[in-house]
Amino acid sequence: MKKFLVIAVALATVCLSTVAFALDVTVNGEADVRSRWFQDMGLNNSQAVTTENDAYTQTRYLLDVNVKGDNVKGKLSIWNDHTTWNTASKQDSAIGVGSPSIREGWIDLTLPDMPVSIKAGHMLAQIGNGWFVRRNYGGVDAWMVTIPMGKNAIALMDAKLNEGTTTIATDDIDLYSGIGIFNMGDITVTGVLSYLYDRTGVILANVRTAANSQANLMNLGIHVNGKVGPANLKVELDGQNGSSDAVGGRVQYDGYQAVLQAAVPVGAVTINATAAYGSGDNSTSVRGGGISTNPSGDAYVNMLDVTQHYTLIYEYRLAGADGNLHNGFVNTTALAIGAMAKVSKSVEIGADAWWLSATQPINVAAAGGTNGGTAGHDLGYEIDAKLNWTITPNVSWNWQVGYFQPGNAYQSATGVADVAYGTQGVLSLKF
Repeated sequence: MKKFLVIAVALATVCLSTVAFALDVTVNGEADVRSRWFQDMGLNNSQAVTTENDAYTQTRYLLDVNVKGDNVKGKLSIWNDHTTWNTASKQDSAIGVGSPSIREGWIDLTLPDMPVSIKAGHMLAQIGNGWFVRRNYGGVDAWMVTIPMGKNAIALMDAKLNEGTTTIATDDIDLYSGIGIFNMGDITVTGVLSYLYDRTGVILANVRTAANSQANLMNLGIHVNGKVGPANLKVELDGQNGSSDAVGGRVQYDGYQAVLQAAVPVGAVTINATAAYGSGDNSTSVRGGGISTNPSGDAYVNMLDVTQHYTLIYEYRLAGADGNLHNGFVNTTALAIGAMAKVSKSVEIGADAWWLSATQPINVAAAGGTNGGTAGHDLGYEIDAKLNWTITPNVSWNWQVGYFQPGNAYQSATGVADVAYGTQGVLSLKF
């Protein structure tokens, strides 16, 4: 199957280059080898190794075919994602997890004699700075229409976050966004109004009382990016309003978040800082020490991918302050300071220190309703060290080491909340 896909792409490239002589066709790609070792991910170093620790190496291959013409661009991206070495399903080359699939497949067209571009297909996408919607790992099906207006632009996006049965629409999740981009010299301000229509209750988690009940959410986001003096700033402010039907009554959503990121170069060193605040669920069950099954609606709602969003351990490898992985700053107040130094032409080293607090008190160990301690604000702190090595212009080897000291919000009923730590290295070849 893998050989067939490679041959098919090669033949398609030759045909496009020969027949469609008006198009510029290029092929590039990437090969990644990721090594991981994580210790005490259950925050209990007395548990069995199989439930606490990770130690493995994975590979990922990505092949891109890019097409460019006078008024059109296109991409076909095929990958196998990360495949763990020598697992039972791979010993006989069985097709399973990690098999080749389409990561991107889209067309970007500028209409003739019209200042309008249309991009459609399966694509990587995020809104603004990516703290509300970020789908930059496996992509999302979407349409986007962009109209430039001098240095500014407006855009409309229709993203299909979930397609259920194709003959009905009552099991789909749709996101509609209107985007305005305004350039003001060194500063760019983006305003985004998004409407999420969740017919399944997957994102707007609830137990609906009727099959036709609506779950909807409006998100207004303001994004500010650019230079203020020597500092490079990224600011995102989001506020939400919406509702859904659930057992026990109608949930009213009114979450909000604020994320400020700054980077200041000082010679060969770049100082960076982050301050973030995400609202959390303040329902009675959460204050009592658990995870709410009928949320108050006060927690911020986002749609992020499975990539590392900030820390190596917290949120990326451990459940965050709402009991879920990969959920950004939901119910999280965070402060960070760090630095990255260029010690040679090819090597950068640095570290970040994070202080983490639950916006609303919670006990993350109580997820699932067992073994939970008392609710608290203290999530703990994390220190992440980094080393980036550019071996050649096409080859890099980047390493991270993370150390997470959990606070009382992670303590079990017996008071256990051990340190979690680990390392991840990625050797990459781009061609």
